[in-house]
Amino acid sequence: MTVDWFLIDAPFVVPAEFTAWSDARDRHCAVVTQWCDEVDEATRNALDVEGQAVKSDVDALEAVARRAWRHARATHATFRDDAGGAGASPAWISGRPA
Repeated sequence: MTVDWFLIDAPFVVPAEFTAWSDARDRHCAVVTQWCDEVDEATRNALDVEGQAVKSDVDALEAVARRAWRHARATHATFRDDAGGAGASPAWISGRPA
């Protein structure tokens, strides 16, 4: 199994960027749910157009958030493993001070 550390770290490391992406993703999910529940064809077509536009925003905001997160990780000096020694886990994951 692989872990997408972005989903674990980003809310703490780049909260503004992560929140913007998360809010857009939630909006996209709401539009898709509304589209699935809609029976009127004209409304479904309008929701389809809206959903595609929101999905484009979601993708762009995810790219921004991931770039900001990678930059923050690259510039963060303290990385420790679970035993407290040198390793690959950033200190902010464990919650322990550097």
